[in-house]
Amino acid sequence: MAINMTLKFEKYWDKIHGIIAVAVVLDPRYKMDLIDYFFSKMYGIDCELETQRIFELCNDLVSEYQAKENGGLGEGIDKFGVGSSFTSSSSSSSI
Repeated sequence: MAINMTLKFEKYWDKIHGIIAVAVVLDPRYKMDLIDYFFSKMYGIDCELETQRIFELCNDLVSEYQAKENGGLGEGIDKFGVGSSFTSSSSSSSI
């Protein structure tokens, strides 16, 4: 029974933890700092991969939103001419 419960939890967690992480990133008090802290505790060595996946998910959401705002034109260029693809980790707090 415990194995079945663990499998169900893992299936649920795989789907929902990205959504929860995006909500944390959008919280102006924490940004990516909280993700970095807890993912290092949860995933250990793989925390960079998981953190990068969340960061890319946020970038994709920003790009999609900007494309809709621009009427589907361009690749997510905002009014200041800055693209939504942030490459440095120091830019993560600007999401």
